[in-house]
Amino acid sequence: MRINNFKQNITFGQALTTKEKKHGEEKIKEAMKLLDISKLILITPEASLPVDENKNVGIGQFNSKSAQQFFDFMKSYTGMNIVKTLPQGNYRPKSNNYYGAYNTSALTLGPQLINLEQLTSDKYGSILSNETFNKVIEKNKETQEKDLVNFENTVLDNSPFDNALKEAYQNFKKSDNPNIKKLKEEFESYKKEYNDILEPRALYKALQKENNEKDYTKWNAQDKNLYNSDEVKEADKNKRIEEIKAKHSDEIEFVYFKEFLAEKNLKEAKEELNSKNLKLMGDCLIGFSKDEQWAHPKAFADACICSADWGLRALDYSTICDENSESNKLLKRKVELFAKRYDAIRFDVGWSYVKPILYCKTEAQKQKLSANYKSYNSGYILKNPLNDKLLNIVENTVKSTKGDKFNKSDLIYEIEAGISDFSVYDWQKQKVVQPFEGRTIVQSTCYMNENYATIDAIENQMKIPRDNYVLMVGNHDHLALSAYAEEIDNDDIFKTNGNDVKENKNNQIPALSKELKLDENVLKTDKNEWIKAKFAHLFLAKNIKLFFMDVFGRKEQFDSQIKNGKNNYRYMIPTDYEKSFHTAVQNGNGFNIYDSLTKAMKAKGLDKDNKKLYKDLNKLSKKLYKKGALTEAEANKNHYVKVAIISLVSILGVLGTTLGVVFGIKNKNKQKELQEQIDNQIQE
Repeated sequence: MRINNFKQNITFGQALTTKEKKHGEEKIKEAMKLLDISKLILITPEASLPVDENKNVGIGQFNSKSAQQFFDFMKSYTGMNIVKTLPQGNYRPKSNNYYGAYNTSALTLGPQLINLEQLTSDKYGSILSNETFNKVIEKNKETQEKDLVNFENTVLDNSPFDNALKEAYQNFKKSDNPNIKKLKEEFESYKKEYNDILEPRALYKALQKENNEKDYTKWNAQDKNLYNSDEVKEADKNKRIEEIKAKHSDEIEFVYFKEFLAEKNLKEAKEELNSKNLKLMGDCLIGFSKDEQWAHPKAFADACICSADWGLRALDYSTICDENSESNKLLKRKVELFAKRYDAIRFDVGWSYVKPILYCKTEAQKQKLSANYKSYNSGYILKNPLNDKLLNIVENTVKSTKGDKFNKSDLIYEIEAGISDFSVYDWQKQKVVQPFEGRTIVQSTCYMNENYATIDAIENQMKIPRDNYVLMVGNHDHLALSAYAEEIDNDDIFKTNGNDVKENKNNQIPALSKELKLDENVLKTDKNEWIKAKFAHLFLAKNIKLFFMDVFGRKEQFDSQIKNGKNNYRYMIPTDYEKSFHTAVQNGNGFNIYDSLTKAMKAKGLDKDNKKLYKDLNKLSKKLYKKGALTEAEANKNHYVKVAIISLVSILGVLGTTLGVVFGIKNKNKQKELQEQIDNQIQE
């Protein structure tokens, strides 16, 4: 009897089985320790998180079972230890349906963080009916575009989501449920602690109705200047506030209620992440919302920060280092809130804490700045540089808030600006500029070349310690890695900046080849190998950031700052994210951590002295690349089928051996080879 070589015929390319995944997690930890990797940050905007199709209100939420299961999955397949979100404040949509995360409130949280399903449970005294909850879901089904956030269904006043919260609030007020009693006590404590940010926001919404106008600059003189002591006397201010509170008491309390629930949901989500040994990183946006500008008129200069087009009012940086100034107090309050809500913080436009550039639209504005600012390119900078004064204020605020839990390395600064605006590198002295010495900066490899954004350039040329930088391929506003690989300049991101995507990609190949010890020709001709190299290059650094769109091999532009279109910030992770992830990896454009680790180990020469680890990682990497099962459940099923088949073949092999003996076939070497194949296949 002849037993064919079945090893080549029985193959199950697949997602990892449960056992393999656990084994893989151990190998990831082992390799990351060997490579001296400390942080792996996964950028995942809350709104983009996957949802349960049967409970889909149109937006992802941290405080949901679906999101927490997703993070379990991502932790296994990326080795991440920090989840980074985008700003989570109240959205301020523009007329073109643009819902920018950096165009939200800086002090308060948005109601989109509230998990409506929880409000139907006994934990919240069932203050929301299942019928109303289902109506929000049904309305979303009618209006949501596939895999795009339905902001309209969730964040707007009088949206189905908002109306559901109104019902919950009314039931909350009159409920005598024991759980609600405890919740009401928490609510009262919350209002006292956060009154300074709650009252202005609630009054602002009430005054919009009073004046029948959303733009506060068009309100009557008293309301417009209510918080400006130069225009409205303290007694008149207090009288007007009490008048508005009395007239709109229920609406004002409803604003408080939503903020309370949003805060509570975020806290619960963070605690759940922490229980998984994951930190939550917040994104401290540079700007403030209109209501915050209205409530703190003396904190702002009559100019915009970063760009006149952004329309973000700039803080008064000429007084910001004075602890008695309004700008100082407002900034510290914002930082304090972020320190309370998150384990770690990323500071958006971090370089503006060192060199803020203000922009004016009128000559009158320019005249106001002339005393303390000087002309710089098309904007204005301070005559007396801030250096690291403001950074020290920020860090001391975080330290005083967190106490013993303060860790300076948990604060990271975005430092990428136009070269004419700011450079974190002193190219003449070949080192990082003084204010950012000893601080953690974020560097992307989007415009990498042999002399920029390589490990050599950062660590050896600029002498930035490994602890003090985070390396990433890109984030929410960089070109998607898969689009980059195919030389697709989404929304002319490169062209607008005077660059060519193909030329930039080609400039990176020698650098990737040199640092990873890879063949240049392969990187030039195989776009997927270029993607793999870009991911692997990050693992030569100590701290890493990944954007979920790149991990899933997506080509869409998540945030086009040039077009600010309707789809900006709306892309979601699909409900069947396992299939989506494994499909991307099997296609060669998704993130395979095992591939990245093996390439990094080899580049550092660690493969020779750690042969078993290298072999194990390589084996896991190849398994993920095989076409086949797209979920863990399918992989487990395939494994059992394979074992059954191999067992059958093994039995036939024994039978064949027996018959061979009977018929005088005594090729023991062939028998031994067959048994070894069986044993190896079972182990795999």
